[in-house]
Amino acid sequence: MTVTVHPRMSANDMSVLLEAAKTHLGIALLSNYVALLEIRSGSLVVPLPDFPVPDLWIKAMVPIDRLKMPRVNALLHFIRSKGGGCDSLDARSVRSTAKSAKK
Repeated sequence: MTVTVHPRMSANDMSVLLEAAKTHLGIALLSNYVALLEIRSGSLVVPLPDFPVPDLWIKAMVPIDRLKMPRVNALLHFIRSKGGGCDSLDARSVRSTAKSAKK
């Protein structure tokens, strides 16, 4: 089945989409980490629970010389803490990425 959607608004900022959904402007496609508290509190509902959106993943590509920078480590820690899945940012992938870059 295909459904054509004509949105009332569009944004690439999750906080804008969250506020729009909370103020009844329509349905928003939000990440779990953005919407979960609102869903648990009852201010948002999942409109089609039998049709979940596929999981997405994120990959951080970091130059090896920046891995020791506190702000880079803070970002990587944040990504890992929100991911909940397998952590591909281990020492092996760092070494293999660095070797590939030298070729």
